[in-house]
Amino acid sequence: MIRIKRDNLNTLARQHYKNVESFSPKLTERLEERSRKPGVLQSFYKQLFKDVKLKNSESLLISTPEKLEEKIKEYTNTFGFDFSKNIHKTLRRELQRVFDYSGYAKEYGYWLAKELKVNVCPYCNRQYTFTVSRGRNKIVRPEFDHFYNKKTYPYLSLSFYNLIPSCSICNRLKGFQNFNIKKNIHPYLSGFNPIAKFKTKLNGIEAIWGDSDKIELLLNTGGNPLVKKNAKTFKLKELYNGYGTIRKNDVSGHRDYVIEIIQKRLIYNSSYIDELFETYQGIFFKTREDAVRLVLSNYVTEDGLEKRVLSKLTKDISEEWGLL
Repeated sequence: MIRIKRDNLNTLARQHYKNVESFSPKLTERLEERSRKPGVLQSFYKQLFKDVKLKNSESLLISTPEKLEEKIKEYTNTFGFDFSKNIHKTLRRELQRVFDYSGYAKEYGYWLAKELKVNVCPYCNRQYTFTVSRGRNKIVRPEFDHFYNKKTYPYLSLSFYNLIPSCSICNRLKGFQNFNIKKNIHPYLSGFNPIAKFKTKLNGIEAIWGDSDKIELLLNTGGNPLVKKNAKTFKLKELYNGYGTIRKNDVSGHRDYVIEIIQKRLIYNSSYIDELFETYQGIFFKTREDAVRLVLSNYVTEDGLEKRVLSKLTKDISEEWGLL
């Protein structure tokens, strides 16, 4: 998992707030109207109206993941609603209509994706998530996973820090699983680095010659339970290796890619890379890592991990095999 780190997140969050107001000017009106109706839901809607209407970073629409977690706890302890249960299905659907995430995504989904510039899925680092549009011609954008899922937390469906640009595979694998920042890694807060690293396990010299059946990709989680949970949820071991527990109808996954890294390490030794860097320093390369990037056709520095697919894998295997 790669962290989504931006210097302008607060600015984007404020603009997101304005966009929600523009898209759904009656959102607060609908909440206020319901807060005035006597009944068991009145106090709930009063609190929800208050939390959404706040103009600063305390608003439910732009609160940080930590504050969203506090709100979830407050709502659960105060009102006791579990929207994932059928007993509250009617209220859940009502809240989904009030917040209308589908309508917002249709109107501003491309804007948000384009401004965030998340070009590689932060959950798996395997799929590109480019946003491509031209004028009104909207071509493709990443899906938005709700870290706090829409079924259990419909009132967070428009919260800025709850919208994670992701690939369709990861979005579907996660589904309606109940994530929280104590048990799962939140991409706006952290990533796998420097805790978790990919490693290779060779089961024969044939791996060096290109036999992907003789190599296995492992993820050293560093004993971190959050890393383990995310890796399990997004099936990283299975997807990177191309097979599950029972190896039937398996494909190479990304094992053949790793074999090429190993082969390049054997061909382009440290002396060759040093010479390459010294020869073209100031022309093509600023650092030695730039020369390694040319050899591997991928980024190998921390700040480059979100720029290209499999960059985390490339960096870790390069370090393991002495290219870095």
